[in-house]
Amino acid sequence: MITYLNNNWTFRQEKTTNYLKAEVPGCIHSDLIKNNLIDEPFYRSNEKTQQWISEKDWEYKTNFNIDENLLSQQNIYLYFEGLDTYSKIFLNDELLLTTNNAFVLWKVNCKNKLLIGKNNLKIIFKSVFKENLPKWHSTPFRLEACESNDQSDIRINMYSRKPGFHFGWDWGPRLITSGIWKDVYISTWNHININNIQLKQININKNLAKLNSIIDIDSTNECTYIFQIKVENELLYSTSQTLNKGNNKISLDFGIENPKLWWTNGLGKQNLYNLNFQIFFENDLKAQKLERIGLKTLKLIQKNDSFGKSFYFELNGIPIFIKGSNYIPQDSFQTRVKKENYEHIIKSAKKANMNMLRVWGGGIYENNIFYDLCDENGLLVWQDMMFACAMYPSNKEFLDSIKKEISDNIIRIRNNTCIAIYCGNNECESAWNDWGWKDKYSKEDAKNYEKNYKNLFYQLIPEVLQKVDPTRNYINSSPIAGFKKEHLGDTHYWGVWHGKEDFTEFKNNISRFVSEFGFQSYPIFSSVKNFTLPKDWD
Repeated sequence: MITYLNNNWTFRQEKTTNYLKAEVPGCIHSDLIKNNLIDEPFYRSNEKTQQWISEKDWEYKTNFNIDENLLSQQNIYLYFEGLDTYSKIFLNDELLLTTNNAFVLWKVNCKNKLLIGKNNLKIIFKSVFKENLPKWHSTPFRLEACESNDQSDIRINMYSRKPGFHFGWDWGPRLITSGIWKDVYISTWNHININNIQLKQININKNLAKLNSIIDIDSTNECTYIFQIKVENELLYSTSQTLNKGNNKISLDFGIENPKLWWTNGLGKQNLYNLNFQIFFENDLKAQKLERIGLKTLKLIQKNDSFGKSFYFELNGIPIFIKGSNYIPQDSFQTRVKKENYEHIIKSAKKANMNMLRVWGGGIYENNIFYDLCDENGLLVWQDMMFACAMYPSNKEFLDSIKKEISDNIIRIRNNTCIAIYCGNNECESAWNDWGWKDKYSKEDAKNYEKNYKNLFYQLIPEVLQKVDPTRNYINSSPIAGFKKEHLGDTHYWGVWHGKEDFTEFKNNISRFVSEFGFQSYPIFSSVKNFTLPKDWD
């Protein structure tokens, strides 16, 4: 049973006395806007006068009631799906948890901390500057970052596991926000609980799709249960399994006859199957979990040829030409993005005949609705990990946080049919090799950094992915090929615009796979009018 704790929140700047109404999920900027303490940051140059917000500490608090029935449950956990970023959480004035990563699902056993009746929950968010400036000053060698993604002489964005674009980018403002940006809830269960299910497609032909499911289950004691798998409410598979006390991973093979394949937009239908995993004890349903899956084969084909090395996808045995776009967060404040915004974006991409979106590495691991809509509309997803245009730390605390970040998010999205490929970062490798960064360091420091880089993107991340989703391809960085090595893999071609080359050069730079290109421009003038006054137009 889940009990949401998103209501009745207030906030204040720490060590002030005035508490104001807060919205959860939300963030400090959106709460300040709702309380008329700041103007809309996107209007005119308001961004410039609001930089003080990220330099302060902010406190959020709520209270909620717990009854005897809830407290009698065997297991009670408090979940925070997204806290941005450095926080201390207090339950009934006792420190419960300290967080340091906005992308992580935080979970803590709170059964012995709760009281019957009123309970108080408080979260103090620390300034990213207070947390990270000491790291900048004490590092063995200074880490580099693209000027556009940390608009200051002192670069701290790479130390913070929060969306990189918050620090500013060439397409967006510098609004370093904080707060409770996803749901907060209490989850209770007795006897058994299904944590997650991993679905693997073993073999597919026109008669049968063979699948494997790995069910991650916690059990309070050793007991034998009946496991059933249903598709569209029809029983596919049933077996008995004995669970040990503690964590269990149960592997079940099953099949779907006469499978209807999933195709990308323009090639066929997006057939999806609804699966229900149920666990019974003496005919009583004790736990269940719903999953949705499309049946397909997808391969990344990289073979040496007369031109260099291929880079294309083969869907259900058919080579497909990828037509798509890079996808960045729709707003600096994620909770302002509603369901209808996602529907508009995804359906617009489909209408434009796209078949892939690349979730770019300076944003967020997108919300579930994004991937679900891509499943439904036939859009494959190139999924970057959240690293972009910067060098990153290599200390144990940072790397441990990354392991949990990658695991949490890939477990969440791995059963979505749309996921085509995982990529370690956006432009970090090309920045080091092609942007002159390497030349700024001594040979010893450069050697140490390259070792740290390969440890993160060539070893740690693919090792985590191999554990949680070995079914997809992984590349360590995009572009693989660099700025103008178009015959070796994917490229980011910014010669036109950023490189100031003529538009005719598009004809002369033909890559195996162009994962970025374009020309930065103003929006149409009707949009300009919405965030300016006439005197701003000159």
